[in-house]
Amino acid sequence: MTDTEKNPEETLHALEQELLAYKQSETPNPEELFRKYFQTGDAAYHISNLPLALEYYLQALALAEQNGIQKRLTALLNNLGIIYSRQGQVDKALEYYQRVLQMEQEKGDEEGQASALANMGIAYQEKGSLQEAYKHYNQALEIHTTRNDRIGQARQLGNMALIHSTKGEFDEAMQKHKQALSICQELGELRGQSIQLSNMGLIYHIQRNLTEALQSHAEALEISKKLGDIDGQATSFSHLGLIYSLQGNLEEAHESHQQALEIYSSTGNLPGQAAQLGNIAILYRKQKKIPQAIQYLRQTLNIHVQIGDLQGQASDFGNLGVLYASRGEYDEGLKYYRQALEMHNKMGNVNGQVIQLGNIGEIYYRQEKFTESLEHFTQALETLERIGSYENRALFRRNAAKVYEKLGQEEEAQKFYDLADREEQTQ
Repeated sequence: MTDTEKNPEETLHALEQELLAYKQSETPNPEELFRKYFQTGDAAYHISNLPLALEYYLQALALAEQNGIQKRLTALLNNLGIIYSRQGQVDKALEYYQRVLQMEQEKGDEEGQASALANMGIAYQEKGSLQEAYKHYNQALEIHTTRNDRIGQARQLGNMALIHSTKGEFDEAMQKHKQALSICQELGELRGQSIQLSNMGLIYHIQRNLTEALQSHAEALEISKKLGDIDGQATSFSHLGLIYSLQGNLEEAHESHQQALEIYSSTGNLPGQAAQLGNIAILYRKQKKIPQAIQYLRQTLNIHVQIGDLQGQASDFGNLGVLYASRGEYDEGLKYYRQALEMHNKMGNVNGQVIQLGNIGEIYYRQEKFTESLEHFTQALETLERIGSYENRALFRRNAAKVYEKLGQEEEAQKFYDLADREEQTQ
């Protein structure tokens, strides 16, 4: 994508006016018209107006195909692939990347081939086709190796490492991240070093090697500061906060999340702000400071509503329910659990539905409303059986058994305890 002026919306409007005027001229030159469509599409993309960018790019493509225009055609096809990928139309994106690959092969452009293969790998990864993604990254790596393109090698090693991580193959992932990091250090490529260190930190985090995780993220943070990369700094602060929290160092955790929050606030990154507000709320909950936790969680919820993040809203409602229930405000807890359940129903998130049905059942149990409690535990069990999931099934059977005991139905209670025992033994 090409760069645009400092005021991107004004730039787009000016380019649209220029394009319209040129189209209405007596004899518009196809190549010049192609250039203007392409440039206007770039300007629309720059402000994240993907439908408008797609419209201009497709018009540029039609002109190119009608008039045999080859100049910048591969760049255009790549841009179309990027937009379709961002819109979730991965198969469509792959069609355009495949065209680019064929054109680069016909020209004998190895660098272009490697780029196309890498883009296809990203698309396959987004699609969940990890084997195909890995194959394409590896093909790109082979080309970079042949050309002695060290930066390209590092990039593809990092991509392949992410596939290993997704598959839970952390030793293989770490090996490739270290290879990529070594290349970046050898070349003095700071941004690549920061990326690999951050990803290594995530693996150490998952493996609960917290000292190594802390060191990796701290090194990534220092590099981001050198580069003036404030988004990278925010990411590192966030990761450091999570690790400090696991170590029980809640003051350091709070400070790190607060620094990440300040950066995201300064850049207007609303999802980033919501994540950090939520992390701070969790810290307050750990410290038993429930009013502060509720205050921060409400701010998180407001942002999720503003940006239309239904999953975020469902999580916030559920967490607010937990907080109110923890201090015995059961009616408030029920209100938020029901709102969370409604969100999960709207999204079709069955696992979320089960969790909230269980939470509602637990509150009714505490309120000694045993009939209502049993109704919700039963709904949770029926949902788990319908989808063939055994996760938490034994737990809900034991909860139902406790309710049957309160209702004086000892035989039914024993049946549910026995079922729970059998399910725990077979898992």
